[in-house]
Amino acid sequence: MKDTKGSFIYEHDRVFLTNPDVHYNIGEVNPLKGSPYECPGRYYGDGVVRWCNGSTNTYEDYELTLASNISGTEGHCVSIWEKF
Repeated sequence: MKDTKGSFIYEHDRVFLTNPDVHYNIGEVNPLKGSPYECPGRYYGDGVVRWCNGSTNTYEDYELTLASNISGTEGHCVSIWEKF
């Protein structure tokens, strides 16, 4: 699988949802980066991502971005108390 920048995604890589299909509902099962639901996930092969919020979903090429390809994501936290 390839990410939005053309890099290969391998099993157990940390990813973010950055380019979802326009028909997806953004929420806990599709936690788009920059949305109130944003969270990283781990890639488990065959398009499967297990998100840090406990949800799991399947994605296609170019919908995800490796965390290492996004600047400023190391140590990034989102407050659960902040109202969006």
